[in-house]
Amino acid sequence: MPVFRTTEYINASPQTVWDVICDLRRGPEYVDVMLELVYVSDDPVKVGTVYRELSQIGPSKSETEWTITELDPPKHLVHVTRSSEFSATLTGDLEPQGQGTKLTYMVEYQLLPALRPLGWLLENLFVRRMMDKDFTQTVANLKKLIETGTV
Repeated sequence: MPVFRTTEYINASPQTVWDVICDLRRGPEYVDVMLELVYVSDDPVKVGTVYRELSQIGPSKSETEWTITELDPPKHLVHVTRSSEFSATLTGDLEPQGQGTKLTYMVEYQLLPALRPLGWLLENLFVRRMMDKDFTQTVANLKKLIETGTV
């Protein structure tokens, strides 16, 4: 499975960062590919919370259902999605660092898991570059949102 990892220092406490990333309704403010949060089962989030988002990666729009599978406030959060088109695990880890927070986001994903030769080809030809760009931009947007209040 391809993996992207990015680490960013955010000039805010781990609790402040945690509060933003766990408020799923705020996702469209900083997640580069999220157009809309369509549904969330629990507020505040907990293990088992399910949410659906409308996203756009490249020219393709899709609705994806995610589940929170691990939650250790304010340190560790895991979101998982599994479908015939896309499977992914998104992990967020927060560590105090000086006056701020070291945030490490990692995503492991697989395009078209049921059609691996085709999925592998599409991942390598197109999706990796888009995912890397979108993922990096999302973390930069989150940093800017938390530190300045705007994206």
